[in-house]
Amino acid sequence: MRGPDLAKSIKHHFDGQAPWMEHVVDHPYIDTRDPFYEKMNFEQALERANIPILLVGGWYDVFAPQTLRQYARLNERGTDVALMTGPWNHTQVGMQAEVHKQSHNWTEQHLAKRSVQAQESLVQYFVTGAKEWRHEAAWPPLTVVLEWYLGSGQRLTTPKATEEGLSSFVFDPKDPTPTVGGNLLLLGGGSADDTALAARSDVLTFTTEPLENDVEVAGKIIVQLNHASDNLDVDLLVRVSEVDAKGRSHNITETYRRLSAKSEARTLILRLKDCAHRFTKGCQIRLLIAGASFPQYAVNAARGVGKTLVQWKNATHTIHYGGNSASKILLPVVA
Repeated sequence: MRGPDLAKSIKHHFDGQAPWMEHVVDHPYIDTRDPFYEKMNFEQALERANIPILLVGGWYDVFAPQTLRQYARLNERGTDVALMTGPWNHTQVGMQAEVHKQSHNWTEQHLAKRSVQAQESLVQYFVTGAKEWRHEAAWPPLTVVLEWYLGSGQRLTTPKATEEGLSSFVFDPKDPTPTVGGNLLLLGGGSADDTALAARSDVLTFTTEPLENDVEVAGKIIVQLNHASDNLDVDLLVRVSEVDAKGRSHNITETYRRLSAKSEARTLILRLKDCAHRFTKGCQIRLLIAGASFPQYAVNAARGVGKTLVQWKNATHTIHYGGNSASKILLPVVA
């Protein structure tokens, strides 16, 4: 099935009133190395910063990855930098009493030069699940790696299964996997019930047995997948969720990757967005794998015809696990 020619559709509907949209169609992938997006790259400013800086954000803020990346670079440079990250999305950050208090104290200390109550630490972050604040000298805190391996029966197990296996799903770009919660700019973001998402036929899930003890993670969860697809271009949504005792699932963190070039099975290293969460005793850790998150990300039609005309084509994704396959999830567990 052939999709619409976006350039012609934009010209027909907007009649030259939205020239920026035509430019975006010509540059569909945001990459600050592309001259078109170069002016959006503020990373160079981090190299010139020489003033005290307070960074405030939320785990579900669309800008959370940039905030933490900026903190890491400023901290590396030895800049006087502090970080506060709460359980908020983008619109909630500015409405929090904790944020106002921290901002006030920071400006009093560094601009007004007034004496304020000493900070407990330069890094404050909220642990979802535990509903507690943590105070550390730096982010991320010290952790140890806990590995769970993908296996048959859609299970996450430890140790790795000796027998090799595989699981597949078919992505249909005409019926894309929907966005459910996550790091969004405005409405619909944050922690959401993704039980129905996990039950879709175009989503693979791998789930642990109920945990025997609490597991608190802080930092980047890493997912290693032995993945193959039968199409030239495909996308991957990889998400970690928590399943409660009633079987309800809620998202914790995720990442999205656009792949290109048809390949046999290959190992992908996927670093999910930073998080701080306590998986409590009795709950289950779930890994979700899908081929889209629409409308958060534009649908990958799987076969391009020029820059703006697409050929819709289903894509089969296959995940290999067990034996010599390296598919696993690595959790940064607080020591």
